[in-house]
Amino acid sequence: MGKRIQQRRAGKGGIQFRSRTRGKIAPVRYPKIGTEAHETGVVRAILDERGRSAPLAQLEYGSSQFTYVPAVTGLSVGREIQFGASADVSSGNVLPLSSIPEGTRVCNVELRPGDGGKLVRSSGGSAVLFSKAGGSAILRLPS
Repeated sequence: MGKRIQQRRAGKGGIQFRSRTRGKIAPVRYPKIGTEAHETGVVRAILDERGRSAPLAQLEYGSSQFTYVPAVTGLSVGREIQFGASADVSSGNVLPLSSIPEGTRVCNVELRPGDGGKLVRSSGGSAVLFSKAGGSAILRLPS
């Protein structure tokens, strides 16, 4: 009899095929703020999490509240990050696509407001805001 292929052995399960669950720092979440609100956070640390290609930035905002977001290129410890529609258009700030000028590079784009970002999340990836029409935007994705 022949040998079972690796996919079939892995499908059965077992200790050697289970993924590691230790070493995770925290889920990536953005602070819940309103559409017209403005929030500022400070980068306290940049962390490397196993199993994730992009590093994480630990943000402190409000009254000693912490959250973890993907660290973009050029982000450093002690830098202020702005959230909201009135935030400046610069690397690391989080704002809606309606407030960003065309031709700007963006990353971690939400498909629906509040979903935490679904597009262009990998390390070094970015999309270009190609055009805006009405309530929708067209992005040139890296793929």
